[in-house]
Amino acid sequence: MTLGVIFGIFALFFILVTAVALWNIRALNTGMWLCLAGTVGFTATTLYFIGVALKSPTALRMDARGISGFYADPATWAEIAYIESFANNKGHMFLGFTLRDHIAFRDRQTPWRRRKSHAYGRSTGHHIIVPEALLLDASAEDLARSARAFHAASG
Repeated sequence: MTLGVIFGIFALFFILVTAVALWNIRALNTGMWLCLAGTVGFTATTLYFIGVALKSPTALRMDARGISGFYADPATWAEIAYIESFANNKGHMFLGFTLRDHIAFRDRQTPWRRRKSHAYGRSTGHHIIVPEALLLDASAEDLARSARAFHAASG
């Protein structure tokens, strides 16, 4: 699913929740407050997706020092133990990086990123995962080969 589709879905939910909130505003009850809380939540999520869509961040950067990007916290090649491309149970391809010391890596992360890294490590064995759908003009297999070459060259 592209970011535009996700943004469109959240925008529709925002419009729907706002309409229900305005309909319930005539009766000051719990339903009105729940609808307004939903409106605030969907507005925040919609604004987040608008910001990401307008910024168009780089999903993954690889160079001689390591990796970084919007979907990958900075890690040096010395911190990375294993690199592979893999498919999930739906057949979507991902580029995965397994870390040597994932605890030290998580200590540098924000709580949200730490939770994601922990969940990825438990479910797939890779602590940093970048979906192929976010990689422009590149496949996960090609980037895994490039990453392995950088990793081998770094020593």
